[in-house]
Amino acid sequence: MILFFREHRRVLIALLFVLLIHQASFLYFDHLSAQNPTASAYPIFAGDSATYVEMSESLLVGKGLAGEDGALQRAYPPGYAAFLAVSKAITGSYTFAAIIQIFATLGAAFLIYLMTLKFVSRGWAIAAAMFYGLDPSVIFASTTLFSDALFSAMIVAVVYMLFFAERPPVLVRSAIAGFLLDAATLVRPIGEFLLIVLPVLFVILSWIEIRTRGRKGKIMIYHNFLPAVVCALTALIIVVPWVYRNYSIFGVPEIAHVGANNLLYYNARQFLLFEEMNTLNPLAALKAARAQTDLQLAAVDARIAEELEKATPPGQMSTNYEGAVAKRLLLEHPILYGYYHSVNIVPFFITSSVAAYQQYVMQARDSSGFYAPTFSALWQNLRDMKDRFATRDWGGLVAAASAVAPIALEMLFWIIVTLLAAGAVMLRWRDPRVILFALLVLYFAFLTGPVAIARYRIPAEPYLFILAGIALSALVDRIKATYGSTR
Repeated sequence: MILFFREHRRVLIALLFVLLIHQASFLYFDHLSAQNPTASAYPIFAGDSATYVEMSESLLVGKGLAGEDGALQRAYPPGYAAFLAVSKAITGSYTFAAIIQIFATLGAAFLIYLMTLKFVSRGWAIAAAMFYGLDPSVIFASTTLFSDALFSAMIVAVVYMLFFAERPPVLVRSAIAGFLLDAATLVRPIGEFLLIVLPVLFVILSWIEIRTRGRKGKIMIYHNFLPAVVCALTALIIVVPWVYRNYSIFGVPEIAHVGANNLLYYNARQFLLFEEMNTLNPLAALKAARAQTDLQLAAVDARIAEELEKATPPGQMSTNYEGAVAKRLLLEHPILYGYYHSVNIVPFFITSSVAAYQQYVMQARDSSGFYAPTFSALWQNLRDMKDRFATRDWGGLVAAASAVAPIALEMLFWIIVTLLAAGAVMLRWRDPRVILFALLVLYFAFLTGPVAIARYRIPAEPYLFILAGIALSALVDRIKATYGSTR
């Protein structure tokens, strides 16, 4: 333990600072919620958090995974609600769940440091860990009852166990990784494709490593295929029974219905709005996903309802056909939808955690500021600045600029991080682990698509910061070499 602290004392001290910031954020929101008579007792928050608590309370009283109306729910997988239920059963409070999440986030930050250390010096590795731990979205998600930070920490642990850890033995690591992947998927269903993707990537990456070292035969089987099989089988231990449960009750083999629902009422709905605009203007594509009139929405909703009614056989639940209807609507114009989806990935990389944190403060303080897209607020503030400049209202201009500056600076920060991450891929494209990080970033970006908010970027941030650290380290080294050579 003493040797461990000596070796990693700088990052441990840095993570202690991160812990204090998380604790301060928790106490701040706890204070705001306590002063707001319409707010729930923190760390319970409006939205998904309240839904998870409803399911948790249902589990605690033995009613199964049900919502507030008492009906069995299918929208969410059971993992996060079960986690909350166990936390409250042990301690009598949901605060313990937030404490676990904070330390899980710190653990993820430490693993980010260890993985980054494989590529760059200790200082850059600490920076990558710190940027993750101090991101406002990560701070908020880890201190309230949202599943994003816990899910992200679990996926980081899976990646570390599969691709970076050297102990325990490879089959044990694979089993641990599979169990964590299983649990993570039941916390957030966006991880469902990773059940296959990560074991396959393990086979590919370990095969490249083994071939590079010139090993064959039994060594390849033991270090390549067998661990992937162990990981995949372990990852399906709980997922398969849960999928069967949903099939036996609802008639659809799914981990969670939220994916099909989002595909219809977010992706397809907003794409239909974009089609109505009859333009390829990327700003129009962004606007379709974030700012619509009631009249536009009414027309699109009527079409969706009509398509859903036609697709649903008599006596069947229409919810079972939401995914099929969504896919049909999107594939009517697949190239146009591909363009629309790609444009709407941009906010995933640059949306502001600062703006999101400000909205959470408003929600906790006075139950306002819900569902205010960052981009819409930014454009509104920029238009306000333009109007105030035109009328020579200098005081108002300064106030508007002060509101815009933190958001604009953070968006610039994320643009730089994203460009550096892309640069790392170009610099180190022969390194399979760099390609792994890039694929994980793209996985979360493409699956999130038009519903991107700052909180949904959290699972991709560890790999963005690692890649950015690799590129920035190489850039600084090159500048030093060039500057030194001219002296």
